[in-house]
Order: sequence, then C-alpha cells, then structure tokens
Amino acid sequence: MAREAKSIAGINAVTADSYTIRSTINSQLQRAVEESLQEGLFRYESGAGRLEFRGAEANLGQAIQRIEAEKKSTNERPSWQQALISARLPLYDVHWKPAVVVEKPSGKRGQAWRVGLTDGRIVSLSLDSPAAQRKLDIHDVVLVHLSEGKGKTSARAELRVRPVVQGAAVVLENKTGRILAMTGGFSYPLSQLNRATQAARQPGSAIKPLTYLAALGKGLQPNTLISDGAITLRPIGLRKAREQDYWSPKNYDGRRGGTLTLRQALENSRNRATAHLLEGGIESKPEASLNRICDLAVEAQIYRECLRFYPVVLGAQPVRPVDLAAFYAAIANEGLRPSPYVVESIERDGQNVFQREPKLIAIDSVDHAAFYQLKSLLQGVLARGTARSIAALSPYVAGKTGTTDDENDAWFVGFTNDVTVAVWLGYDNADGQRRTLGSGSTGGAVAVPVFEPIISGWMNTAECLTLGTVWCPAKVGGRIATNRKFVKKSNPPKDPSPPVCLKILTPGKPCQNGGRHWITDGAG
Repeated sequence: MAREAKSIAGINAVTADSYTIRSTINSQLQRAVEESLQEGLFRYESGAGRLEFRGAEANLGQAIQRIEAEKKSTNERPSWQQALISARLPLYDVHWKPAVVVEKPSGKRGQAWRVGLTDGRIVSLSLDSPAAQRKLDIHDVVLVHLSEGKGKTSARAELRVRPVVQGAAVVLENKTGRILAMTGGFSYPLSQLNRATQAARQPGSAIKPLTYLAALGKGLQPNTLISDGAITLRPIGLRKAREQDYWSPKNYDGRRGGTLTLRQALENSRNRATAHLLEGGIESKPEASLNRICDLAVEAQIYRECLRFYPVVLGAQPVRPVDLAAFYAAIANEGLRPSPYVVESIERDGQNVFQREPKLIAIDSVDHAAFYQLKSLLQGVLARGTARSIAALSPYVAGKTGTTDDENDAWFVGFTNDVTVAVWLGYDNADGQRRTLGSGSTGGAVAVPVFEPIISGWMNTAECLTLGTVWCPAKVGGRIATNRKFVKKSNPPKDPSPPVCLKILTPGKPCQNGGRHWITDGAG
C-alpha cells in the first residue's frame, strides 16, 4: 500500500504526515484468503511427507512461574492460560490457534498429549510427528487446528507446522480492478516478499487461454477439430538448427489424444493440441501465429515484452499472479481489462488528495464473441477437465489449472462474473537448493484446494448484486453443492429444497431475505 501511495500520489512516507488511506481490502475476505493459503500450504507438505517440525513457537515456563509468584487472587484463570493470552508469538498473522502443552505422556498406556487453549479448555493433541514428540516439552507453545466435537465427542487439536513451500493468492474485482484480498506468502514475519505482485513465475498451462483466445478470434469454434498428435517446430531465427533446437512438446501424461475439439483440448490441457494451433489455427505459419499471440499478450498487459519462442504458449515466460488475474478478469468482462489497485483514496487533514477512478482497457483486437466462447470453454475445465474436483462450481465459476515442468509451479486462476482469484504454489529456491513440488503435484491437485475455500469465502461476504440471475448455493458437508431445482420467486420459499434456490433481482433492488447472493449468466 505504501508503494502504491508513493507512485500514484507522490507520497514518499505515509507516516510522515497525517494521512487517511482507504484501501480496497475486504477484511473478512482477507482473513479467508490467508487462512486458505496457510492451511493449503500445510496440507500440501503434510500429504507429500515434507513437513519438518523445528521446534515450539515459544515456551511459557518463566512467564507461568512469574504469574504464580505474584499470586493475584482476583484472577481465577489458571496461570498457563494467563501466560498464553499475554504471549506475543512471532507469527502474528497465522490464523491457527495457539496452544500450550500442559500434559505430556510418560509412556503409560492411555496417556496422551494435552494442550490448553486461550479460552481455558484443555483438549487432546494429535501428534503424529516423531520429531515433535521428541522436541516438545511442558509449557511449550504450538499452533493447532481445532476440530470441534459433535455430541458427546470432545474437541481435538491437530498440530500445525510451518511449511517451507510458499504461495500467493489475489482476489480481484472484475469491473473495477479493486484488489479485495491478497496474500504474498505463508507469513509476513517469515518473508516480506509479496509473491502476488513482486515475483514472476512460469504460469504453465494457466497461460493457454491466451492462445485459445487468439484462435477463437480468428474464427475457430469450440467444436473445431484439432490434432493432439506429435508436432515438431523449427526454431525461429536459426538457419543451421541442430536437432536439439527443434521444439517437440509432449502432453503431461505422455500420451497422444488423436483428434480433439477445441473445447476438449483446453478442458484437458493438451499441450500438443495447443501447439498445433500455431500451424494454421491462428495464422498460416507458426512464426506468424506466435507473433499474433505475443501481440495479444502485450495488449492484454500480461507481459510488457513477450519473448518470441514457441514454449511461451505453454507458459515458459514468467508472469506475476496479479497480472494473470487481470487477464482472466478481462475474459470475465468479455474484453475489458481492469487495472488492479489497492489504494482507494488518500486524505490529509480532512482534504482529499487522491481519489482512484477505476479504469477498464479494451482489448480491441479480439471481438466480444471470442471472449464469451472462451468463458464457456473455461467453465468446462471445472465441469469435465483438470479442475473437475470442484465441478459443482462450474455453473458460475470458470478457470484454468497450470503446472510447469517438473512440477516447479502449480496454479489455478478462476473467476465468476464479479471476481477473479489467482492462486500459485511453489518453492522460492532462493537458497540455491532446487526443490520441486513433486510428481503429481499439479494445479488441479495442489492449487484448486486453496482456491475453493477462497471463492466460498467471497460468496459468504459478497453483497447483494444488482442485476441478473442469482444462485444461492448451500454448503453440504463442508463443500459447495448445487442441484437443478430452480425457484423463480420474489422471495425464496420458507423451506427451499436444498441446496439451491434461484431468484431474479431487479436493478438496484436490495436483497429481500437478508441473505448473501452472487450473479451468474450461465457462462462463468
């Protein structure tokens, strides 16, 4: 925010004077984004067997002794609870609950680890890590995920460990460019790099919609047949090319797909089919097709300068998550790209010194029909393709997964008519040690599980929209579910048939039932 204030309003130091800065961040959604990324990073490393417990967050032994020595009779809380409430933990922006070890098993059968919470409860701690069992001691503070019990079942805490893998997530309002939420890593105290705006990573297949947009703009249709067979392209600008200079892409699964429709190729993220579009699908020659794709990438402000070599169409050129999100927002807007921003206005001594005016830039080289068709294709990615694990969202969410070579990066960028969410996961590798996410860690397997609670969080915080068909999905078993039963009434029925109701809103009319609603036209 300070950087943006300096660049747009010429304010060198926001703390040097009395400024009031209004941001675009939605605090409730921001928390949901942070929680989703933090839990997603932990679950990835846990599932991959890469978690490494390095030690407790703190030890409250001395603080507890000091509290007990003072013996304040007015405070009925146990000393460990008072110390835990007063403790200042290093990771202040991590949303797992702090807990203090109050019981440690001595080896007798039936004994278990037990931790105390800030609300005074003492619960069992699930501790699967041998390293944690060796290193933890009484009065150590750990971070836990609390599972509340049902009925007579008591609550239980699960140990959470700081992950090494990093990630980024950004939520962009399509019509304005307002950044509603953004997190650039697991925890700011551990790393101040904002990977959503300050780091560029290879997008992999998440960039493929650019090539398909160029093809649709040239007249290809979603049911146009294209080959998914082997293809080899001669390198650009080399008269005496060696065999290793030729480009022969392969599909992620190593198999050929024969002949596919354009829709099937994008839904299933076929690399060879995408490369075949360079041979006559966009322009008559591959080099001319690449030039057209690069021109479109610059026009859409994905890149300032597009590197003209064929692997770019499969995501070889790094991109910032916020720029990729803006491109997908342009798809949602059918050709109008928003300019992302986080500072809404700045006041000094009660006087307005800056007011942001949202700006949409038209991508004029492609018609609206091509963008609309692309939205439909990207809905299919959720309905039947690489993001089908969240197929229930496909009536009102579209998007694309992305995975780079050797699983260095995993992406998912999804959008509704109103917001776009970009999620990236990967290792920084800043210490010279090259780590990948590991075999099978695709965008669909790693990034989509982070996206789902974020989009659900937005739906829970979204205000009533002003025009269009509004879906009211209900959560079933912790997941968004839908069905095909629609109710067209001014108010939802008293006991709607779960999990979906539908109603038509008139422009400017507020919600009648105080509920949360969001918009869709059936195309994303």
